[in-house]
Amino acid sequence: MAKCGAYSNVSPETPLTLLMDIKRLYCANDEPRVAQMTHHEHSNAQSVESIDARAKATILNMLRCKTDQNVFWRRELMLRLSQRFTARPERIDTFLGVKIRLLLQRDTICVYITTLRINLYDENLLFDDLIQSIGVDISTLTKERMEVTEFAVQPQKEVLSYWKLNVTVIKAQTRSSNDYFSESDLYVVLCLPTASASAFKTKTVYNDANPEWNETFTFRVPSQLKNVLELHVHDEDPVSHDDRISTVLFDLSKLTLGKKERMAFNLNPETMDQIWIEFEMLRSEEPQCDYVSNGILLAAPFSALDITVDELLRNNDDFLGTTIMLGGACPPNQRLLAKDTGKLHFYINRDLATELGVAPSAVEHPSISTRLQPLPAEHTSKVSLVIDQDTVDFNVETHECADDHIALRLDFDIPPQEKEFLKKRKLIVGQNMQKLFGLDTPPSPDQVPTIALVASGGGSRAMTSLFGTLKSLKEIKVLDVLSYITGVSGATWTMAALFRDANWSQDGIDGTVAQIRKEICKDATSMISLEKMEYYKREMEAKLKEGHILSSTDLGGLLYEHLVFGEKMTDTLSEHQRAVDEGQNPFPIYTAVNMKEKMGWQSEAEWCEFTPYEVGFPKYGAFVPAQDFGSQFFLGHLVKKLPEVRLPFLIGIWSSFFAINLSYLLELPTEESSREADNNTSNLEVENDPSILDTQLLDPSGAISRIINDCLMNRPLGSIAYNFMNGLFLHSDYSTHSNFVAWKETHPDAFPNSLTPSDSFLRLVDSGLAINVACPPVLRPEREVDVIICCDNSWNPVESFREIKLTAAWCRDRDVPFPRVDFTTLEGEPLKEIYIYEDKKNPKAPIVIHFPLVNDSFRHFKEPGVKRETAEEIKAGEVDVRSSDSPYTTDKPVYSEGDFDSLLKLTAYNVANNKERIVQTLHQVLKSKMNITQAM
Repeated sequence: MAKCGAYSNVSPETPLTLLMDIKRLYCANDEPRVAQMTHHEHSNAQSVESIDARAKATILNMLRCKTDQNVFWRRELMLRLSQRFTARPERIDTFLGVKIRLLLQRDTICVYITTLRINLYDENLLFDDLIQSIGVDISTLTKERMEVTEFAVQPQKEVLSYWKLNVTVIKAQTRSSNDYFSESDLYVVLCLPTASASAFKTKTVYNDANPEWNETFTFRVPSQLKNVLELHVHDEDPVSHDDRISTVLFDLSKLTLGKKERMAFNLNPETMDQIWIEFEMLRSEEPQCDYVSNGILLAAPFSALDITVDELLRNNDDFLGTTIMLGGACPPNQRLLAKDTGKLHFYINRDLATELGVAPSAVEHPSISTRLQPLPAEHTSKVSLVIDQDTVDFNVETHECADDHIALRLDFDIPPQEKEFLKKRKLIVGQNMQKLFGLDTPPSPDQVPTIALVASGGGSRAMTSLFGTLKSLKEIKVLDVLSYITGVSGATWTMAALFRDANWSQDGIDGTVAQIRKEICKDATSMISLEKMEYYKREMEAKLKEGHILSSTDLGGLLYEHLVFGEKMTDTLSEHQRAVDEGQNPFPIYTAVNMKEKMGWQSEAEWCEFTPYEVGFPKYGAFVPAQDFGSQFFLGHLVKKLPEVRLPFLIGIWSSFFAINLSYLLELPTEESSREADNNTSNLEVENDPSILDTQLLDPSGAISRIINDCLMNRPLGSIAYNFMNGLFLHSDYSTHSNFVAWKETHPDAFPNSLTPSDSFLRLVDSGLAINVACPPVLRPEREVDVIICCDNSWNPVESFREIKLTAAWCRDRDVPFPRVDFTTLEGEPLKEIYIYEDKKNPKAPIVIHFPLVNDSFRHFKEPGVKRETAEEIKAGEVDVRSSDSPYTTDKPVYSEGDFDSLLKLTAYNVANNKERIVQTLHQVLKSKMNITQAM
């Protein structure tokens, strides 16, 4: 989106003064950036005919300007470049790829300016390409008033040229061998995923510590992509799997165009083994090509490809079941299941070299194959393979798809539906703030602060505690001024229950709490009766028949469905739209993380948001409609639409409670099976332990375990879903974006070939594995959250500030404003009911109101200001939320009615007891925003 504000006096009797402020640009860039303010003044409106009023505002393509003092923005950027990226100031122009030109046009009838024309250009060396033109009628503007207008900007297309890369593998020098009685038998595999879906391989040089290959391989390399060449050195082993000796990763951006360069790479830092490679990067004469881009991800040209198999292969019974493989395509392989098999239909990146092969099965390497160079959009050819001494022909035909629309939203802004929600919500919140603070009139929408409630995970404890918090927030009228609510794990159970009611925050939550209390206090063995297990099996089979992938978390989601709701939930995530379409409730954001790891190095948890409108990764700026999550995408196109999954299956993804719960449940005696759980299953009690996300292996004796094992046989551990970023590539400058921590050499972000867009599937897990409070979604600058109310119900008896510390560290790594907190001092003091973190030196950082799970004054007061007196009242205040004997540890899914009520009352009390501090903080934020807007 391009946001612009203008001040104008358009009366023909007075001189015209126009101030244009290009504030933000979305879609074409990685995130909102502050542009240079451009002033253009005319002293006399009558002289406008002779003026070619042209002003330029340059927007950063990949970097953020860190200052609002626009006069000095270029100088400060140059300093930032030289400090962080070790770049010379004169290289700054390589980062300036997008221009906005402001052109004032004279109206054909009037003699004064009425139309402001905003042209968005893509800057090129030869000429600038016009991406979009927007016309603004400034005659409608009000004098001396700032007005903000938003315009939809079409997805940016980047024009890519091509290079020809010659790579010569010369020789290697080794001083050690994995073979006992001879020297190594070495060969080299070359992979460049952005250029070819298949790898090149040198010959094997046998029994030689200093092999020489002198083999040259040629790649067609698209510019603007993050092109990293992988060199894998292997020792061939005729008996077992070949040993990988070393892997070298080389960024091709380090090469000089038109120059041969010979380089030596270390294979082993201890032995100083080396390999010598010669590179030559040449400019290609091929025509340029358009890629859709958001500045981080790029979508290559998309085509369909049909393969007609020769009758010789189809009519041979020996080849039925044979797999046809097409590297880098969607799907990557298809089986010949019948003699009458016609065309095999694939989708391809037509800019990618690939390999067509035949294999006995999908899990085996092709027995015979041939390379295919990038194919034109409309192309027909014949490819021949020799199979068992017979020549088999494959007719290959490519064609452009009728619908070339990108179904993936490549953007870093929030979606239009969420913006529309905020417009409506701010009006409601403004009216509620008028009542809460006793104002004469409601604040205007631009004065209303955005307040978010974030809740932690922790199974049934987190769910119950959040109900108590919300109940109290409703009573003190703070729930009515929230705009967002986000949750992890058990908190998502609360949210899912509430959003079944389209008006829950107005109607109150007592009815929902009563229903949940009835369910959470039932006999745990009801969850694993034979009747329920057969139901779980049927539902999982139904999901599989719809075309979705089945995984272990699906069983967990069905367990939660019975535990929390006690009935089959037909609700879907997109149906929650009815609870926000009028701005009547806070906007829900459910969370999961996609884990990326490098063996022995750091891991990266990539936050994934689930809202009623879409699912996506803010890190990459990639989102799909909520109803399409789980469907198959390729290169941003929806290639196979599947029915939207029921909410319990998503709850299974959002929660990691299943692995603990299943072991716990199988230890309970049941009518169907008197045996105890297998001794190999462990009853874990430590939250944030990665092992809680692993499905336990169960003894298949007994009816219940047989059903579970039948459901999960050969199923992946954790969740698995089709990756909607499948086939997309990373931009050459992706690592300069603050969303990525590529500046840490051992961080997964530093290895672009292994990041999520390169994966066919997502493996989403409970966000609590990373940070057990869901702050990252509301810390996105596009949401402009002013206050975060953090309900931290994690089980951290020893380290109560753990989740806030992890959040602060996450923000530091990504340049996200967050209050500075002196944790050392706080940890040396008794734990309090409430903490308020504010960084007055950084007004961009939100204020955080932190509620840890603690029983402090509740021990002595049954209500704020009302002391406990009787023995019964005093006993009711002894709610244990710290010891290992507590009934609220994460591994306990069900409670007694008394324990449920006690936890609900404790968390409600902690909010009510601090009403004054909460309301005072919110009021101060409102007054601050009102002062800012009045000064503008």
